[in-house]
Amino acid sequence: MEFAPLRHSAPHLETSCEPFRCSCSGGAGREELLIGHHDAALDRIGIARWLASCSELVGVIQVREPRQRLWRRIRREVSPVGPLRFLDVLAYRAFQRVVLAAGDRAWEAGALERLRAAYPPLPPVRPSW
Repeated sequence: MEFAPLRHSAPHLETSCEPFRCSCSGGAGREELLIGHHDAALDRIGIARWLASCSELVGVIQVREPRQRLWRRIRREVSPVGPLRFLDVLAYRAFQRVVLAAGDRAWEAGALERLRAAYPPLPPVRPSW
Protein backbone atom coordinates (compact mmCIF):
# COMPACT_ATOMS: atom_id res chain seq x y z
CA MET A 1 0.00 0.00 0.00
CA GLU A 2 1.33 3.42 -0.92
CA PHE A 3 0.46 6.65 0.87
CA ALA A 4 0.57 10.19 -0.48
CA PRO A 5 3.25 12.42 1.12
CA LEU A 6 2.18 14.66 3.98
CA ARG A 7 1.70 18.33 3.18
CA HIS A 8 4.47 19.47 5.51
CA SER A 9 6.91 17.41 3.46
CA ALA A 10 5.80 19.29 0.35
CA PRO A 11 9.15 20.83 -0.71
CA HIS A 12 10.03 17.66 -2.61
CA LEU A 13 6.70 17.63 -4.46
CA GLU A 14 6.30 18.85 -8.02
CA THR A 15 5.62 22.54 -8.42
CA SER A 16 3.58 22.16 -11.58
CA CYS A 17 -0.13 21.42 -11.86
CA GLU A 18 0.51 18.03 -13.47
CA PRO A 19 -1.01 16.11 -10.54
CA PHE A 20 -4.19 18.13 -11.11
CA ARG A 21 -4.47 17.54 -14.85
CA CYS A 22 -7.40 15.41 -15.90
CA SER A 23 -8.57 14.00 -19.15
CA CYS A 24 -12.00 15.13 -20.25
CA SER A 25 -12.49 11.97 -22.27
CA GLY A 26 -14.12 10.14 -19.36
CA GLY A 27 -15.72 13.15 -17.68
CA ALA A 28 -17.65 14.82 -20.47
CA GLY A 29 -21.27 15.23 -19.42
CA ARG A 30 -20.58 14.12 -15.85
CA GLU A 31 -22.14 16.32 -13.18
CA GLU A 32 -20.18 16.89 -9.97
CA LEU A 33 -21.00 18.51 -6.63
CA LEU A 34 -18.07 19.64 -4.49
CA ILE A 35 -18.32 19.50 -0.70
CA GLY A 36 -15.67 21.26 1.39
CA HIS A 37 -15.02 23.28 4.51
CA HIS A 38 -15.90 26.98 4.24
CA ASP A 39 -12.40 28.21 5.06
CA ALA A 40 -10.50 25.76 2.82
CA ALA A 41 -9.69 28.01 -0.15
CA LEU A 42 -7.72 25.28 -1.89
CA ASP A 43 -10.88 23.15 -2.07
CA ARG A 44 -13.40 25.94 -2.59
CA ILE A 45 -11.46 27.72 -5.35
CA GLY A 46 -8.62 25.56 -6.68
CA ILE A 47 -10.19 22.13 -6.69
CA ALA A 48 -13.50 23.61 -7.88
CA ARG A 49 -11.76 25.11 -10.95
CA TRP A 50 -9.96 21.83 -11.65
CA LEU A 51 -13.16 19.80 -11.24
CA ALA A 52 -15.07 22.17 -13.55
CA SER A 53 -12.40 21.60 -16.21
CA CYS A 54 -13.19 17.87 -16.44
CA SER A 55 -16.88 17.76 -15.68
CA GLU A 56 -19.90 19.96 -15.12
CA LEU A 57 -19.60 21.42 -11.63
CA VAL A 58 -23.22 21.86 -10.58
CA GLY A 59 -22.56 23.38 -7.16
CA VAL A 60 -20.33 23.80 -4.14
CA ILE A 61 -21.46 22.97 -0.61
CA GLN A 62 -19.52 24.81 2.09
CA VAL A 63 -19.59 23.13 5.49
CA ARG A 64 -19.36 25.29 8.62
CA GLU A 65 -18.76 23.52 11.91
CA PRO A 66 -20.32 25.18 14.96
CA ARG A 67 -18.34 25.43 18.22
CA GLN A 68 -20.74 23.02 19.93
CA ARG A 69 -19.72 20.27 17.53
CA LEU A 70 -16.05 20.86 18.38
CA TRP A 71 -16.77 20.30 22.08
CA ARG A 72 -18.73 17.12 21.25
CA ARG A 73 -15.79 15.84 19.21
CA ILE A 74 -13.42 16.54 22.12
CA ARG A 75 -15.65 14.64 24.55
CA ARG A 76 -15.90 11.71 22.13
CA GLU A 77 -12.10 11.67 21.73
CA VAL A 78 -11.36 11.76 25.48
CA SER A 79 -13.85 9.03 26.31
CA PRO A 80 -12.26 6.04 24.47
CA VAL A 81 -8.57 7.02 24.72
CA GLY A 82 -8.47 8.64 28.15
CA PRO A 83 -7.14 12.01 29.27
CA LEU A 84 -3.40 11.16 28.95
CA ARG A 85 -3.69 10.03 25.34
CA PHE A 86 -5.82 13.09 24.62
CA LEU A 87 -3.02 15.30 26.04
CA ASP A 88 -0.73 13.61 23.50
CA VAL A 89 -3.16 14.61 20.74
CA LEU A 90 -3.21 18.20 22.04
CA ALA A 91 0.61 18.26 22.19
CA TYR A 92 0.82 17.22 18.54
CA ARG A 93 -1.76 19.85 17.57
CA ALA A 94 0.34 22.53 19.34
CA PHE A 95 3.50 21.26 17.59
CA GLN A 96 1.70 21.34 14.25
CA ARG A 97 0.57 24.94 14.76
CA VAL A 98 3.95 26.19 15.96
CA VAL A 99 6.30 24.25 13.67
CA LEU A 100 4.44 22.93 10.63
CA ALA A 101 1.52 25.29 9.97
CA ALA A 102 3.53 28.00 8.19
CA GLY A 103 4.94 25.45 5.73
CA ASP A 104 1.50 23.97 5.16
CA ARG A 105 -0.01 27.39 4.48
CA ALA A 106 2.81 28.27 2.06
CA TRP A 107 2.35 24.99 0.19
CA GLU A 108 -1.43 25.49 -0.01
CA ALA A 109 -1.00 29.08 -1.24
CA GLY A 110 1.42 27.91 -3.94
CA ALA A 111 -0.87 25.07 -5.02
CA LEU A 112 -3.82 27.46 -5.15
CA GLU A 113 -1.87 29.92 -7.32
CA ARG A 114 -0.83 27.11 -9.69
CA LEU A 115 -4.45 25.98 -9.98
CA ARG A 116 -5.64 29.56 -10.56
CA ALA A 117 -3.05 29.95 -13.32
CA ALA A 118 -3.96 26.63 -14.95
CA TYR A 119 -7.77 26.76 -14.84
CA PRO A 120 -10.24 29.55 -15.63
CA PRO A 121 -12.49 31.11 -12.98
CA LEU A 122 -15.85 29.52 -12.38
CA PRO A 123 -18.91 31.17 -13.89
CA PRO A 124 -20.73 33.30 -11.29
CA VAL A 125 -23.97 31.35 -11.69
CA ARG A 126 -22.59 28.32 -9.77
CA PRO A 127 -24.80 27.67 -6.75
CA SER A 128 -22.99 27.68 -3.42
CA TRP A 129 -24.70 26.58 -0.22
